[in-house]
Amino acid sequence: MIRIETLKPEDHAAWDAYVSQHSAATLYHDRAWQAVAHRAYRMTAPFLVARDDNSSKLCGVLPLFVVKRPFGSCVLGGLFGSYGQLLADDEAAGQALLSRAKQLTADAGCGYLQLKSLGDDPLCASLSRHETSVTAMLPLLPDPDAMWKGFRDKIRNAIRKGQKAGFEVRSGLDELEPYYDVLADNMHRKGSPIYGLRFMRELATALGPRSEILCLTHNGQPVSAAFVVYFKDTVYVPFASSRASHFHLNPNNVLYWEVIQRACRRGMTRLDFGRSPKDSSTLSFKLFWGAQTTPVPFYVHQVRGKPPTLEASGAGLQRLVQLWQRLPRPVVDAIGPSICRRWLV
Repeated sequence: MIRIETLKPEDHAAWDAYVSQHSAATLYHDRAWQAVAHRAYRMTAPFLVARDDNSSKLCGVLPLFVVKRPFGSCVLGGLFGSYGQLLADDEAAGQALLSRAKQLTADAGCGYLQLKSLGDDPLCASLSRHETSVTAMLPLLPDPDAMWKGFRDKIRNAIRKGQKAGFEVRSGLDELEPYYDVLADNMHRKGSPIYGLRFMRELATALGPRSEILCLTHNGQPVSAAFVVYFKDTVYVPFASSRASHFHLNPNNVLYWEVIQRACRRGMTRLDFGRSPKDSSTLSFKLFWGAQTTPVPFYVHQVRGKPPTLEASGAGLQRLVQLWQRLPRPVVDAIGPSICRRWLV
């Protein structure tokens, strides 16, 4: 018999142990995301655990987040670009978790359950599948010099051009605010709301030494930065940006080369660039490094209402983007987190 419960404080160590040993676990199964959802967004995050009634051991986990909106509330299996897919020892545990997630969605008065998977998930085969995004993965070698020699000439030349600009590399929590300013500036330029400095600060606190802030400065000004996380054998870059005013100096190439070198020295075996829409410019940049793509399908269980629009597009969206770009930075910085927690998760 399989018993499904919501995660309790006394089970934190068991959750951590289960995630650390499961081969399909990603950064986005880490309990840090539950803490961030609670503290930064005051969001309900019922992390589900499957327990074997005979042994009382965990045999499956599923991190969930309840997103309340004026219209179209939902339950998600991951915040923003993450993919905290269902993990289970066997089909019985997996189906029990999925059944409870469906019931939780209905009980919360939400319209649909959306699970983000990394690759195919047979346990979710009965749900509606949507394919709009992929993640790019780059295998890493123990020696940064070996990585350098394996790059194409175009990559090495792009990095060298950036290095000639004289960027200074800084790291540590002291770089959190400069990093955030670069990220917020770039997202404002693109016409997209920003997550909030509090969200980033809570995330860095919850992840502790597993996370690192990298910042490139040029003439003392922060111009490129990344939030980097080391989880098991993978280095993740969930958030990174550069100022458009410095694109001609190739800061992105220098930044990611710094990420790669540090990851190699720490024994990481792959770099996860993060989720990107298919055929996007951000994905093209990641593939430029020689990364390979893995599908990130969305599996949706509809409870009530109309099916969700998972990828917004069209003239209406373009008008919203242009409006956001015209608003002053202080305004978008202030209201952006409220929009993110309701609409962009």
